[in-house]
Amino acid sequence: MMAARAPDKKDLSVLSLGVSRAQVIAELGPPVHQSSDELGDRDVFSFQQGYSLPARVGRATVHAVGDVVTLGLWEVVSTPLESSLTGEGVQAEVRYDRDQYVRRVEYFSGAHLAQGGLTLAPWMRGADTQQTGVLERGDTEPEPSYYDEVISELPSDS
Repeated sequence: MMAARAPDKKDLSVLSLGVSRAQVIAELGPPVHQSSDELGDRDVFSFQQGYSLPARVGRATVHAVGDVVTLGLWEVVSTPLESSLTGEGVQAEVRYDRDQYVRRVEYFSGAHLAQGGLTLAPWMRGADTQQTGVLERGDTEPEPSYYDEVISELPSDS
């Protein structure tokens, strides 16, 4: 049941330059923090990137077969395993231009997922897994992040 109830996989391609704010919010849900300034709007998103439907169904099937074959003893292995596979935390700040299109994305965690990386439990990630990154248009000056201002408002991964 835990595998079947794992979080859904979100389409992170909405965190690309030129995508409308409405599309971003429709896919990722409401931001945990919003603000505006003279340069445009800014949203901070924090969510668990989950797994595709085939991955969840496949895992649930493997666990069901394991339970039947081992007369329930598979639960000793599968329960701790599935407890650690609850998705991967993604936190990103998205800046929009005056027309409400993405012009900058800064990842505080989960940057490798936007590049097509697999959703992994923290213990499965390598030390070289890219967690942070910035994607922005070249026609704007780099802006200081206000990550420190909103980090206390973000839900923790624990």
